[in-house]
Amino acid sequence: MTKPSPDSPDGTPARVVAAAREEIIHRGILGMRVAKVAARAECSITTIYLYFGSRDGLLAEVLLRLHNEMLDDQFALIRRQVLDCKKLKPDNIIEIIEKPITGSSNGRHAMRNQVLAAAASNPVLMAKLSESLDTRRVEVDQLMDEIESRLQTGFRLDRQAMRLYVFGMDWQYNTLLGDSAVTQAQLRNFMKQNLFVAA
Repeated sequence: MTKPSPDSPDGTPARVVAAAREEIIHRGILGMRVAKVAARAECSITTIYLYFGSRDGLLAEVLLRLHNEMLDDQFALIRRQVLDCKKLKPDNIIEIIEKPITGSSNGRHAMRNQVLAAAASNPVLMAKLSESLDTRRVEVDQLMDEIESRLQTGFRLDRQAMRLYVFGMDWQYNTLLGDSAVTQAQLRNFMKQNLFVAA
């Protein structure tokens, strides 16, 4: 039997994804039960497995969407702030880049951490996130092009340091980048150049 398309005209996959999303938001990743998702989506458990293959397959689809929505929002905000400045100073860039957890971003960070933790034991999610992050890496490069074109005269952007800040500071993201990940040698070199000053 061939697996039905996730774009089924009857809307079942979309209902399942929406139901699973609600379950995850209200009960957490570990609390999501396929039976509850099926009841909420008004379909059978068999139908869910037909479309998504397994609980892990369903989780991968929903968590990837949640993760991408969070990154879409974050990238859109940063891009908007960069484009609003005709000339960027280093302080502008530092202000624009998201800082460690603050009151307003606490929930987003918590969900992102849950998604990344789930990827460690869900190979389907790991593969989907890895593919998604490859696209994000290209977006970061495009954003750095935009920053460089607007950067105040006399300054240059250290692109490797920016990549390290965005992806390398979180081992889970760095792992997902595969061949594009920050290497130990790059990290050591960055630390040597930036953590110490002549006495």
